[in-house]
Amino acid sequence: MRWSIFENIIELYQLAGKIDGLKTGIDERSGWVLNKPGYWPGSFAGNPPDSDYPAIIQKSENGLLPPFLIFPADVAKKHLSLFRQHRFREIFKWEGMFLYKQNFIPHRGMPVNYLIQQVSNKQELTDWLSVVKPVMLPDKSLSEKLLDGFISHPSVILLTGYFGNQPVTAGMAFTHNRISGIYFIATLPEFRGKGYASALVSKLTADCFENGAKEVILHASDAGKFIYINLGFEPAGEMSTFLKIGK
Repeated sequence: MRWSIFENIIELYQLAGKIDGLKTGIDERSGWVLNKPGYWPGSFAGNPPDSDYPAIIQKSENGLLPPFLIFPADVAKKHLSLFRQHRFREIFKWEGMFLYKQNFIPHRGMPVNYLIQQVSNKQELTDWLSVVKPVMLPDKSLSEKLLDGFISHPSVILLTGYFGNQPVTAGMAFTHNRISGIYFIATLPEFRGKGYASALVSKLTADCFENGAKEVILHASDAGKFIYINLGFEPAGEMSTFLKIGK
């Protein structure tokens, strides 16, 4: 797994935790943020040494680390018996992807009656959340303090795509050390397959490169992977998310 992918996620968690006044931690191999149940973010992410896995799982069980643990899939696979012993189950597997500017293939053509707009005020934020929440965070919330902080932070871009006056797509980019990560790409179900997400991701990616990013990264679901490949993104290995099941 490409380290820049984990590094960007870790730094995003640190920023979100700082804005929201949460407990966070970071070292050269991993980072985490503790949050109250039902709120994003609240995960541990990284590529720690094999010897650290038992302690990480124990701390997660004891509430000293978040309940969601994100590792490179190939490394986590070596510790499956340990996860099972402590009743941690793999709940997501994502494809990490990366893109350099010279390999970027911008989306051509804008769908009819479709407009992409950067979020800059409360109403636009409400529109953005109306797409992201049901698609990406059906069981999670983002605090108002965090969302307000994202709007005003220079490292964060929030975009919403509108069909007519209706918000139908949304996404976010976060940049740290000239690495931009794309997150929360969402399209309302009835508007999928029309090119709206491709146009929005292309716009986000172009904005990141125009703002000085040397690399853009993301983690893709199987459903969204073809969008990113068509824009020039390359696979960089899978990442797995584990969650404690029961007590």
